[in-house]
Amino acid sequence: MKNQRGATLLVALIMLVLMTLAVVMSFNAGRNNAAIIGNQQAQQATTDTARAALEEVISHTFFTDSPSTSFGTANDKGYDINSDSTPDITVAMTPKPCIRNYTILPVDPDDTASQGCVSGAQQNLGVEGAAKSGASCADVIWELTAVATDTVTEARTTAIQGVRVRQDANAVVNTANHCPSTQ
Repeated sequence: MKNQRGATLLVALIMLVLMTLAVVMSFNAGRNNAAIIGNQQAQQATTDTARAALEEVISHTFFTDSPSTSFGTANDKGYDINSDSTPDITVAMTPKPCIRNYTILPVDPDDTASQGCVSGAQQNLGVEGAAKSGASCADVIWELTAVATDTVTEARTTAIQGVRVRQDANAVVNTANHCPSTQ
């Protein structure tokens, strides 16, 4: 009987060690899951902020007038997503030179989008420098890239958006230094 007293103590110690290991492993698994969820939330926040920045840039014509000032003053902007008055995510816009620039020839005169694109002029055929009738609008295609970076977690998202902007053909001359013309 005296030999069994030591065996009981040994079995109890082994069970205590196994239970401690189980608790430590479940704590580590929970901590790892929390880290994964936090990383996914930071990644989603940068994705949403990049999309919001693209929408903000597209809603103004700053990028067509001067691609180096997409937000009106610069090409990067800080966004405060947790309302602590400190920018949490920085978005850098890199609008590439426009991809394409082409004149619109209106096909349907009833199309409201094309009604301002028709112009006419008195014909003086055979006279050099005479006025011509034709289209007064052009479509300019841009590719905008927003790179959002979380300043705390360093999560980074790149969002790319294509945009077609209808402009007056005379205004397209202003974007010609940013855009190859394909008449």
